[in-house]
Amino acid sequence: MTFVTTLQAIVLLGLPCAGLFSGEPAVPATTTPAPTAEITDPRYLLDLAQTHLNHNSIERAEPLIRQAITHLPAADAALKARSATLLARVLEKKNDAAGAAEQYEAVIKASTEPTEKVNLLLALARTRDSLKEFDKAAAALNEASAVVRGNPGNQSLIWMQREVSRRLVELLGKDPERLAAATGEAEAALAKDPKDLAALERLSDIHMTVKPDAVKAIAYQERIVEQQPESQEALSRLSTLYMQARRMDKAIEVSKKLASIAPKEQKPQYAFQAALLLVQGGKKDEAVKVMEDIVGNEPVTDRVATLLATIYEQAGKLELAGKSLRAAASISKRPEEKITLSLRAADIDRRRKDYKTAEETLRAVLKEFKDDKNAQDSARAALAQIYREQGKEKELKFD
Repeated sequence: MTFVTTLQAIVLLGLPCAGLFSGEPAVPATTTPAPTAEITDPRYLLDLAQTHLNHNSIERAEPLIRQAITHLPAADAALKARSATLLARVLEKKNDAAGAAEQYEAVIKASTEPTEKVNLLLALARTRDSLKEFDKAAAALNEASAVVRGNPGNQSLIWMQREVSRRLVELLGKDPERLAAATGEAEAALAKDPKDLAALERLSDIHMTVKPDAVKAIAYQERIVEQQPESQEALSRLSTLYMQARRMDKAIEVSKKLASIAPKEQKPQYAFQAALLLVQGGKKDEAVKVMEDIVGNEPVTDRVATLLATIYEQAGKLELAGKSLRAAASISKRPEEKITLSLRAADIDRRRKDYKTAEETLRAVLKEFKDDKNAQDSARAALAQIYREQGKEKELKFD
């Protein structure tokens, strides 16, 4: 996906930008930009079309894409692929699924990058499904699955395999006869080879979605994890199935393992999941220990501090929750989040009768966000409640 900055958008759309950084007022352009009909640079035209498409302006994007196509260099395969993909997106939005499918197929034939190819095949399957062309949709998904299996070392494809499998099972679910046949085929494959991963995954998907059966889904998923004990994707699905079956001890065990093997940036979320399950099971002290052991007592990001604060609050450790929320607020670079975290911290301090700390936090919000009416109103209302609880309503003053 291409991200366009404000300045790039202004330039691409031909708007005057004088004075944006100089402090001078913007003035109308003294020269008229060339009409797009006179532009022959396909990259420029596709960039402009991408901007319009990102803003759902299909009627403006389509002619730009078609104009770019007429100026494509014969040897530039990447640019050809980009133009066809953008045109396919436009046609999908116009409900021309047949036209979109034709474009996707053309790009797929030339695609050599595995992740790109799988994404294109998923898009093709979507268009074929909308045309009720079951066999062609299934063929696209099976081809996507083959691409994934043919690139076992490609980490970006690991999670995509589950999406491909899920979409295929959803497709099968629309035709009871085909679903029954696919189920039978997978069961027969397992009878021949109990470790057939493709069959296990197919049956796990079927019993997790279109033919819900928690006992069977868990049994198949456990067999998958036996073969892939370090697979985050497989463990995540197993944890979800355990939670759905209300087997909380098992869900906690798997969540802890996920937290231990996950990359650093993903550890807090898995630790939070395990801790929250422990809190719900009444094991509050263990929940706090799990969270602290994994993320530490002094979080370095606002997200981690917020997750830790939530566990502290759920476990009834309000002083630690307030401290963690204030830490998150001090780290956050987003004004709205900073305000929300500060108000939440103040409310927790009020609940534990630490009115002094709560008032200091709220006064800081009033001082820092003078131009934010919502922040001012919320902080003033919270201060009024604090003084009311102390029987000091008449003493409340605002600067």
